[in-house]
Amino acid sequence: SLHAYCKNFDFRGNKTLGTEVYLSYILKVENLQIRLGCKADRISVCADDILEIVDYKTNGSGKVPTPEYLRNDLPAFLYYVLARLSYPQYKQIRVTFLNIMTLAKVSVEYDGAQVASNKQALLKCLRSLAGGDLSPKPSEACSWCSFQDDCPARNKIVDLASIF
Repeated sequence: SLHAYCKNFDFRGNKTLGTEVYLSYILKVENLQIRLGCKADRISVCADDILEIVDYKTNGSGKVPTPEYLRNDLPAFLYYVLARLSYPQYKQIRVTFLNIMTLAKVSVEYDGAQVASNKQALLKCLRSLAGGDLSPKPSEACSWCSFQDDCPARNKIVDLASIF
């Protein structure tokens, strides 16, 4: 897998700034102050001077989301937000998901309208979290999510007393 990964991707001209980089900020939104963080598997500056945040996926299905899905995915947007805050010197940021099992790769760069739309969705999500709404929301992301085993939407919780 590692051999295939190195063979299939050209890293010439890229400069890796770090691997397993934790990015974190306290965001103030209205009357909320919420710490948001993420761990980027790799942060690189590409030959075209784009900052690339890479999240390696290891799920057995080998899937990654579609570009359309990724463009509106709040966790992917969170990578963008935290990278924008951490590396303000880079004008363009690319968020990439790469499944290392199949080498399936999807990337997204956000335009102004997408940033505005995702900021509104993030604000709505933060308001819900502040209000205590932590219920899962199944979507196509479930097929490549690494938290499937722990997700209450996927797993049925059964009371032992109900078994006869």
